[in-house]
Amino acid sequence: MSDKVARTLTNPSNRAKPKDDNDRRIVYRSVLENPFRIQWWPSVPVNLQNSILARVIDMAEGVSEYHLSREKMSRKRKRSQKGSNSRRSKRRSHTDPAFPPAPRTEPDDETSGNSILPQPVIRHHLTTGINEVTKLLERVAQSYRQTITALDTLVPESRSDTGSILILVCRGDVDPPILIDHLPHLVAACNSSRSDPLDNGIWLVPLQKGAESSLADALGLRRVSVLAVHVNAPRFRELTPLLGSVQLLRASWLTPRQGQHERLVPTHVKQLRTTAPKDMKGAKEQRARNRAAARERKKEKKQKVAQKTVISSAAPLCPT
Repeated sequence: MSDKVARTLTNPSNRAKPKDDNDRRIVYRSVLENPFRIQWWPSVPVNLQNSILARVIDMAEGVSEYHLSREKMSRKRKRSQKGSNSRRSKRRSHTDPAFPPAPRTEPDDETSGNSILPQPVIRHHLTTGINEVTKLLERVAQSYRQTITALDTLVPESRSDTGSILILVCRGDVDPPILIDHLPHLVAACNSSRSDPLDNGIWLVPLQKGAESSLADALGLRRVSVLAVHVNAPRFRELTPLLGSVQLLRASWLTPRQGQHERLVPTHVKQLRTTAPKDMKGAKEQRARNRAAARERKKEKKQKVAQKTVISSAAPLCPT
């Protein structure tokens, strides 16, 4: 057992109901801590965070104007289509069907001088959003998997080398934080699977509160919680001196060690603070009654739907 003081986790539950506080009591549950843990987030000084953020914003010059022009053209196209449909329906109702009006050709937005601005080159090397960056890291981690065949031979899967990646996470602006808690583990898994992560690694840089609005303004988007910059992006070499001070996250249990004995992680028990009903027997009976009532409501709803279907099918047709 570890001699560390047990930590007490008091995060509120998503299922907690304030109205049930009088009927519940506080209890503590002993939980074993996960041995497969890494350094949660890399420690990056605030001045270094600001320097990296300013350099990335400078690299993304022109992306905001492109997104804004594309959004403007999209709205204009929708308005023109809606207006043309309404005018077409009015002409169809007031004209003689035997002599349909000649089709009217409207000028195209792209030929009228209001075309979308050219797409910046760096846009092809940016990945925005929590979901998209998560998918990117999952693809990178999966590309390093090895399949064991029946002959006990390792067959590496098709690997697409994505090169170095810089991931900016607006940690101070994301609420709830659990939305981005998986990113350090994915980054550590990717770095541990690579042969030389120092030259071909993935850097994770958390940012302070207010960085999300700065990135959103620079990219012309509503929100940018997570941004990934690929190594092939223009001027990525300008970030290399700054990233030299950022620690690469790695998973110790995935890193091959030659000539070293494995060190076991000491057992640590956490105390989880939660609540439990004061009357366990009464709570079980109440849950049983609630489940029975829910089944009755579901049964009655099905019967009402069946009756409406029978009535609608038996209704006579109105004479013309």
